[in-house]
Amino acid sequence: MKHILLLLLFLSGLLGSESYAQQDKLFTQTLNYPSSLNPAYVGSASCSQILALYRNQWQGISGAPESTVLSGNTYLELFRIGLGATLELDKTGPAKSTDVALDASYRIPVSRKVNMALGLKSTLSFKDIDYAFIRDNVPDEGDELLEKDISGEAKPNFGVGIYFFSPKFYAGISVPKLLKEATTIVAQREELTLQNAHYYFMGGLWLELNPMIQLKPSVVVRMVKGVPLSFDLNLSAFFLRKLWVGGSYRLDDAVSAILQYQIDESLRLGYSYDITTSRLNIASNGSHEVSLRYDFLFKAKKIKSPRYF
Repeated sequence: MKHILLLLLFLSGLLGSESYAQQDKLFTQTLNYPSSLNPAYVGSASCSQILALYRNQWQGISGAPESTVLSGNTYLELFRIGLGATLELDKTGPAKSTDVALDASYRIPVSRKVNMALGLKSTLSFKDIDYAFIRDNVPDEGDELLEKDISGEAKPNFGVGIYFFSPKFYAGISVPKLLKEATTIVAQREELTLQNAHYYFMGGLWLELNPMIQLKPSVVVRMVKGVPLSFDLNLSAFFLRKLWVGGSYRLDDAVSAILQYQIDESLRLGYSYDITTSRLNIASNGSHEVSLRYDFLFKAKKIKSPRYF
């Protein structure tokens, strides 16, 4: 019974790193998708944006996580309100989940160039678990854990965030899911708490070296009760206002290469490849992530490159 439960937790994507307490989905191109961590981000670009993203994690491992994201946000200047919506589809082994999230932010000017935004997030998650996947891979005849699938289990959650930004920097603190999440895992419909609240800090700078080259260093720090502090360190260089070349280091997890191409002022295509550095590297051939973002600039304020964040 115990070894089946552990396998189920792993295949369901609940072992985010070294401990099952950290399972928020992680994206390498976080800077293209900041609203996943902080709802106060929506509207900060002062224009409407749409994003499509696909991530295929731990290639070479059967049943490894796959994520598909479609997200959009806009800014209502008259009311100083940002609004966003996201659809996220995830599949890991026997588990499928669909998250529908709505974000709202309210902008408060701090100075002529610096703004503060307060954000709220509401998320509804639908989970399905097909125990046939476990039955086919780990025989344990008669175990009641495997007798009844879970279908359409819905769980609401709520989050908050604060975000400071200007054309030259950004910084934010957030908790995207305040409520502990519990998932039903046995036939008697008993629940097991699988996720504690995640606390995030994110920050970055925009550095003009010269008219041809700009740098964007950034950091994301994650804090979860009972789990060692985790962080991402990122650095991207922007050449000729067209090509982004960068890298990322995630503590005890992965080293990543990131390429993005600014097709025109509105459209950006991105690709990243993660080299796994955790114990999964003996089986994993790395992770791939592709993104496409479009900015509707006809609504943008005339301030210097806010969308680069």
